[in-house]
Amino acid sequence: MKLLWVVIGVAMVASNVFGGPVKRESPPLEESASALEEIGGNFEGDMMLTPEQEDAVKYGYTAIIGEFYKWPNNIVPYAIDKNAFTVSQQNSIVSALQQIELVSCVRFVPRTTEKDYVMVL
Repeated sequence: MKLLWVVIGVAMVASNVFGGPVKRESPPLEESASALEEIGGNFEGDMMLTPEQEDAVKYGYTAIIGEFYKWPNNIVPYAIDKNAFTVSQQNSIVSALQQIELVSCVRFVPRTTEKDYVMVL
């Protein structure tokens, strides 16, 4: 029984002597990831941007610059794949498009014969 108490005592002393906090030799993961993004020189660590895209990020633009990329008159024809969605899901998609219209200058119209359009699959 005495031996048991001696072993327990030695274990307690050893844990106090050798059980101190470990000094961190590297920064936490979040800091490492942030530093890698800055060192890499790319947007969010892995995306190479054109000068126009860099300006958009720098100045907070929310649209692509250049008339070539814009929908004529801000009208976007769309079509929904009827086989991919239930009627309820199709209604949700149309509702989401209407919500986008409320906060932007873009207008969505169902596609008729337009060559360029957005297909929701």
